Amino acid sequence: MKIVYRVSPYLSSNPNPLGTDKSYIIKHCFNSFKKCLGNRKLIVISDAVNLGSGEVILAKSGNVETFHQQLDYVCNLPNEEKVMLVEDDYEWKENALDRIEEALNEFEIVTPYDHPGHYTEARFRDQPKLMRLIGSQIWREAPSTPLTFGCRAYVIKQNIDLIKSFGIRDHEMFVTLGELGLKVYAPIPSLATHLVTGLLAPGWLEKG
Repeated sequence: MKIVYRVSPYLSSNPNPLGTDKSYIIKHCFNSFKKCLGNRKLIVISDAVNLGSGEVILAKSGNVETFHQQLDYVCNLPNEEKVMLVEDDYEWKENALDRIEEALNEFEIVTPYDHPGHYTEARFRDQPKLMRLIGSQIWREAPSTPLTFGCRAYVIKQNIDLIKSFGIRDHEMFVTLGELGLKVYAPIPSLATHLVTGLLAPGWLEKG
């Protein structure tokens, strides 16, 4: 599995429980991620941030541009290559990538993040959530996910124009891919959490 990790010095518009120091957020999240990285190849799409690890590709500035650089990198990989596209504001469990690699033998798209809104928001509350047990990890069908997700390279290569057309409108993008049969599956319990205040994965404790 190849990891394409994009990192930016700019804060997200979403409030982060770790505060407003992006340098600290980057360091905290990457230290968390390294614990599950193992010997997997790490490619860093860097918007003027030095992580001190991996093969670095200097990024164009901007969220859309760096996401599209991730996609372009994946398009040069073999169709069956497993890839993980990662944002810089996630906290991870140590077994996350092992579980994700295993799940990608069964599913087209996998997210590490069990989004609480998929249980609490009225638009999602009554949606069916198909569930599967893979190894010792439960996975459920999810309507969408933010832009940290795993797949095989062909998923992106065969849908690159469609994916890019959404910019970074992740929900609409994944809903449309789902209508094409490319469903997202999320882990229960979560293997990572997007660090957004009020939207941590169920059961995830805030850390400083």
